[in-house]
Amino acid sequence: MMTNVIDTALINLQKSKLASCELNKRTKYKIVLITEPYVHDGNVALLDKTVGNLYYALNEDPRACIRITPDLNPWIVNEFTSKDICCVAANIEGRMTYIASAYLDINLSAIPKMMSDLIDCCNQKGIPLLIGMDSNAHSALWGCDVSNGRGHELESLIAEKDLTVLNEGSRPTFETVRAESIIDVTMVNSAFYNTMNVNDWQVLGDEPSFSDHKYITFSWGKYIPAQRQYRNLKKANWSSFKELTKTNSLPIINSDGSNLDDCALSLKNLIDDALEVVCPMRNAFTKKPNPWWNGELSKLRSEVRHLENVKNNSENNYKKYRKSWSNYRKAVNKAKKESWRNFCTKAENAKDVTKIIKSLKSKSPKGIGLLKQADGTFCRTPKESLAALMDAHFLESVEVTDQEGVDESHNVVMNESAPDDVEEFITPTKVRDSIGSFGPMKAPGPDNFKPIILQNLHEEAYKYISDIYKSIVRSGYTPSLWREMKVIFLAKEGKTEYCVPKSYRPITLSNFLLKGLERILQWYINEKIITKPLYSQHAYTKGRSCDTALTEVVDIIEKAISRKEKALVVSLDCSGAFDRIQFTAAAAAMKRRGIPKTIEKWYDKLLRERSVEAELQGEKSKRKPKRGSPQGGILSTLIWILIMDTLLSTFEGKAVKAIGYSDDVFLVITGKDIATLVNIMQQSLDDVTKWGESNGLVFNPDKTSVVLFTKSTRRETCKNLYLKGVELSYSDSLKYLGVTLNKRLTWTEHVNSRVKKGMQLFNLSRAIIGQNWGLTPDKIMWLYTAVIRPMVTYGCLVWGKLLSATARNGLKRLQRQSLLSLSHPLRSTPTDGMEVALGLLPLDLHVEAEGIKARLRTRTQVNDRWDGLGVHRAEGHRRHWDTTLNKICPTSLPMDKITKVMNWERPLEIKNPDVVIYTDGSKETGNVGCGWAVCVGDTVIAEDFRYLGKSSTVFQSEIVAISDSLLWLISNAQKLGDKKSCLIRSDSQSAIAAIYSNKIENKTVLDCVNFLKTANKSFQVTIEWIKGHDDATGNEYADYLAKAGNSCITEVTEPVIPVPMTTIKAKIEDLIVERWQNRWDACEEQRVTKHFFTKVNVKKCKRLVKLARQDLNLLFQACTGHGLFRGHLAKWRDVDPTCQLCLEDEEKADHLWSECPALWNERRERQSEHTRQKYFELDVIKFFKAPSVRDMMTRNGEETVS
Repeated sequence: MMTNVIDTALINLQKSKLASCELNKRTKYKIVLITEPYVHDGNVALLDKTVGNLYYALNEDPRACIRITPDLNPWIVNEFTSKDICCVAANIEGRMTYIASAYLDINLSAIPKMMSDLIDCCNQKGIPLLIGMDSNAHSALWGCDVSNGRGHELESLIAEKDLTVLNEGSRPTFETVRAESIIDVTMVNSAFYNTMNVNDWQVLGDEPSFSDHKYITFSWGKYIPAQRQYRNLKKANWSSFKELTKTNSLPIINSDGSNLDDCALSLKNLIDDALEVVCPMRNAFTKKPNPWWNGELSKLRSEVRHLENVKNNSENNYKKYRKSWSNYRKAVNKAKKESWRNFCTKAENAKDVTKIIKSLKSKSPKGIGLLKQADGTFCRTPKESLAALMDAHFLESVEVTDQEGVDESHNVVMNESAPDDVEEFITPTKVRDSIGSFGPMKAPGPDNFKPIILQNLHEEAYKYISDIYKSIVRSGYTPSLWREMKVIFLAKEGKTEYCVPKSYRPITLSNFLLKGLERILQWYINEKIITKPLYSQHAYTKGRSCDTALTEVVDIIEKAISRKEKALVVSLDCSGAFDRIQFTAAAAAMKRRGIPKTIEKWYDKLLRERSVEAELQGEKSKRKPKRGSPQGGILSTLIWILIMDTLLSTFEGKAVKAIGYSDDVFLVITGKDIATLVNIMQQSLDDVTKWGESNGLVFNPDKTSVVLFTKSTRRETCKNLYLKGVELSYSDSLKYLGVTLNKRLTWTEHVNSRVKKGMQLFNLSRAIIGQNWGLTPDKIMWLYTAVIRPMVTYGCLVWGKLLSATARNGLKRLQRQSLLSLSHPLRSTPTDGMEVALGLLPLDLHVEAEGIKARLRTRTQVNDRWDGLGVHRAEGHRRHWDTTLNKICPTSLPMDKITKVMNWERPLEIKNPDVVIYTDGSKETGNVGCGWAVCVGDTVIAEDFRYLGKSSTVFQSEIVAISDSLLWLISNAQKLGDKKSCLIRSDSQSAIAAIYSNKIENKTVLDCVNFLKTANKSFQVTIEWIKGHDDATGNEYADYLAKAGNSCITEVTEPVIPVPMTTIKAKIEDLIVERWQNRWDACEEQRVTKHFFTKVNVKKCKRLVKLARQDLNLLFQACTGHGLFRGHLAKWRDVDPTCQLCLEDEEKADHLWSECPALWNERRERQSEHTRQKYFELDVIKFFKAPSVRDMMTRNGEETVS
């Protein structure tokens, strides 16, 4: 690999946009020391971040900045970074080097204390230091004719600190028409000067910078750029890979597990060799040049450069230069703007939109700088920062080297009592399913195997892996290769500073082969051991969620308020929960819950013997943890909630209720006497503290919130609460799981905060939505409905009832922003009219619909247990939603939705079946039926069909048809004699996929799977897909029977089978639409819109947002009357409202549509069979695009602008 020097530049941009654009073209420089960059909203802007990483003091209107390429492994040195100084550390030839850019304000001291401290630090530590600065000082040391006072101060500093000035010659670095001087200085300390070879220092006087300062360039040091390599897994030949991963050559696994290390290594080598054949490593390509640059800009820049060289020769030349410079600047801005608009307009899908939004939102640091240590001092090197991170997140861990690793493969001790059902539970099918449960492109562990690789192994490989898993469980020994884990540190969002280790979260990346075993054991524990939810724990638990935690908390508070009592709440946060877990506590928690000893011992040994390795800017650290469980580990969450259960369960049946969500603990007690509540709560806090100390866990008083909930408006005097001796202050509100609860349990504050956040995101998206460019309407609607609206409606189960007028107005204001951004109609266009024209449900009604659906989901988990006491119970959120929900879906109604159940049935291979069964389902005119036929050879030996009522779905009918055929098969086993193989053929791929899915969430499917299990005891049964309506005789006959089933309407009690969630949700949506219709009927305004739309329709929204922006704009103008019509414009402009076409009536949208005699022919054309039918909106657009109407509206628009 070729060795290169580091090309470096120094420039003062004078806050110029054009100078910034010019710098973006200078991509050859690895490092650019920048002063006075262009700043927007407190941060550096316009500089291309694809050329190199930018470092500066965030949100401080910085005047010093550094651009540096990432291959130099740069760090920002926070200790020596401020508004006017930026310091970055880079690893040059294996040695840490500091690079600084400084702006010395002429109105401040010539030598900032921070710069002096930086020089002292580097000299004391022997760290090479390079400083580029705009000194605003004159000195003969850097070529000035005379030295001024500031220059003398810098000269003294240079002599005292043993610095060397690199400036050569006397060419001005600052030049205007009236003056020129040398004020840009480059200097280094002795450590730099003696180790780095500096060459070609020069001032580029002939090259334009579009600033009054000139570019200074030089080269120094030597380095070998790292060539990044990767595998393009998306283009791998997985068929060939599957054949190459047969396990013939792998060693046989010893019964005692003594060669597990060899087996794991051989498996890894087999996969690596196969990968190298089908998907070899490739060198990564460099990034593409700026997309906005073009040939015209190159010509303009050359012209500017030429004129800059002769600008001082005459006044005429200077004028030409200024004009050329202005033209170039305008051309650059225009090119960048057009490129950005094209980029936004060409966003094809949700993924593209998400990327754009993330790029606009991102404010977190790109890398980790030199961090602040526990004693308050800053780290000096990346190695120290890495050590600080490891110390903070891996408590009591010890540094190890590869040589210190202990090979325990010969010290395997077999578990005394490995339960047979654990080994039986591990099968090749479960291995395949466990690996398949991970996203295909998830970040790999140390072996670099992404899940997509392991998901394409040969069946023999899954059998071999299952044998390894069984041996691991049997022996309790994990191969050393799988015990090595990689750690990456991710910045936590919303932190005010990122110079402390706790601002980062450690994510452990273990090998997916180990995660596969963890997943299988997790399934085993959930299926065999912990079959019911843990007491009051809502995280990582089937059937529970944030909604169930919120509804339980709010229900307790509502109950107290309705009884005119108080609710004292303390919200606790366990600091570094996963990092602090004691190994003994994890083992005790597993033992307490009856988890098999073999699993307990294996996991305990894994925690103790694993190693974690982190890398940061070329520095590596390998530790052996003494406590904690891997964040990102499959079993880590399960172990944590088992440990937390030892705390939460102690509150069962006590006055203080405890609600847990992962590491958040919510304590609440209700009653009338405040003093009593405080005393009892204090005892509970003391108990929590003792529990934490005994388990090595810490509850942070700074993150603990205390609120006394009451309807009373007077200030209550409360005795103080204490946590670990720290006084806890009372607050008026707290945030729990993202929902703001204030002391009176009103929701306006929460709704306003969510609306504000939604507005901020919309304001951010204005950069990608223009009047005639940017995201298309369907992409904007996706952004609103899939990103912004769910963010706002989150938690509406507890806050969505009986919204105040202020809250409703806030929600309406947010939705209005989305409607206006779709097509940019007139600002006066009414929100209600746009919602009806587009078919977009008002946001407050959408909140109501989501609240009812959330209650439907949580009703079976958190039932209403109200005892009838209290004067305002009807105001409670559960009772509020149940009032509506019970009309649609009474609790007695059998529901098809169930809590997830694992399923291990998989299709068999049957080549020549003795029996073939054809099944089908059908729905016509709202009636549902199913049918099936049993064939032996060409003879139909049995058939049946039945009616399934009106509430069933086609999917259910397909499942029921298969179930009925299986029941017949089970009951006729003896009649079939020696016929033992059966093939069931269905034309429903979704039904077959549901039956063979590893997770079942429907009772109908679960019943079918149970029938399949029973049938497989007597037969070999599998289900196969057959193409429907393809002239296959058996399938056509099953279709005939299914239609006979839905046509033989019999008197049945609805529902015939459990009601699916889709049916209930459809009824909820119909109810909400009905409420919208009632609101629309009661609306006394919107006369024009009502002329066009008397009925509301939510189904048309998806179709209409696919219209062009101009067509949607025209629809809004026509259907609301707020458009370029003189009758409307006359309301605020002095124009004649008379219709220009007929001169008889006011020119309004409804007049043109229904009455204007001049448009009789156009009106006759649109009065067709489609009028007010599915394509009515298109007829409206077509009518108002007629030449006479379009020309009239264009003239009105031009007059309005003038």
